[in-house]
Amino acid sequence: MSGRRSRTRARLAQNLFADERSAATLVRIARIAPGERVYDLGAGAGAVTAALLAAGARVVAVERDPNLARKLQARFAGRAEIVEGDLRTTPLAAPFKVVANAPFNATADLMRRLLEAAPTPASATLVLQREAARRYAGQGRPTAQALEAQPWFAFDVALPFTRYDFTPVPAVEIAVLKIAQKCVPDLCDDDRDAWRAFVRHGLARPQADARRALRGFVSNLQWRRLAADLGLPTDVLRAELAYEDWLSIFRFVRRHAPPRRLARIRSGRPL
Repeated sequence: MSGRRSRTRARLAQNLFADERSAATLVRIARIAPGERVYDLGAGAGAVTAALLAAGARVVAVERDPNLARKLQARFAGRAEIVEGDLRTTPLAAPFKVVANAPFNATADLMRRLLEAAPTPASATLVLQREAARRYAGQGRPTAQALEAQPWFAFDVALPFTRYDFTPVPAVEIAVLKIAQKCVPDLCDDDRDAWRAFVRHGLARPQADARRALRGFVSNLQWRRLAADLGLPTDVLRAELAYEDWLSIFRFVRRHAPPRRLARIRSGRPL
């Protein structure tokens, strides 16, 4: 690898598969069926594109680096659609899936694109830094983006790779985040704004205990009843609430909040 190419990959946070067997493993995890349209976002040298083609997918490979895009075009001409463009802005045509080993410095933008902007993928299988994958899956300390997406998407974290399956070898551990749209969402689309406002309000408060963090939604008496119904101690910490607890509290608020407050919650306006 030339020094210039190495510096370019470092600048773009690109850690490509060291061999195509690892790319084939990623595609097996994604469970791609022949004929499905799949986007390889941040296609790099084409290892994932090749594995997707071997699985029978209709592949759209998106790569922003002009040199790599030209090489992809030469390698896959007539077999895959090659797009020289930014994964953040390249149009995506539904229905589709995503399988990608994208640059790590694009992770936040990529997740917003896939979870919040229409059209959304039927599934996405992504190589991420391990801590990022756990955070987006809602494991450990809750994050707004993870909680906001969970009524509509299921998340799973797999650990099939080591750092040494990539070149250059990254300084962090690697995981695969599998995202799939739920066949039956936990909330309807009309609740998206209200759910987002509820989650952001609950996580933005400085208090560590859930009762005070969610003050404004439920009274002290309501909280005691709700905590008992959910099998939670009344002084449970916000970080100890599972997604299912957040969902149950939201449903309780939607049923029992005063009309004026409920209207603000439904509109997505902050309390």
